[in-house]
Amino acid sequence: MQLITLNDIALQDSPFHYRRSFNATGRFAVGNQNPVAATVEFVIEGSATGRPRVSAPFTERVPFPLVPALRLVKERVTQLEHDGQLP
Repeated sequence: MQLITLNDIALQDSPFHYRRSFNATGRFAVGNQNPVAATVEFVIEGSATGRPRVSAPFTERVPFPLVPALRLVKERVTQLEHDGQLP
């Protein structure tokens, strides 16, 4: 499984200053199948240790293994946050 892109990242309003919520569209490739798009909501929450905590539930059923997809999204979001590329 591979996360090809994470596009259309939009910041949602949040009443908490330590929690940022986003919507995005991810394109996933599984084996030799055509890439599949899925909507993802992810949240970056500041922790007391300073390390951000990322959660990324899918908003719809996905036709591929969920746990590897979540791991890929969390890794990409963490990298985007580290690089300062999130809105």
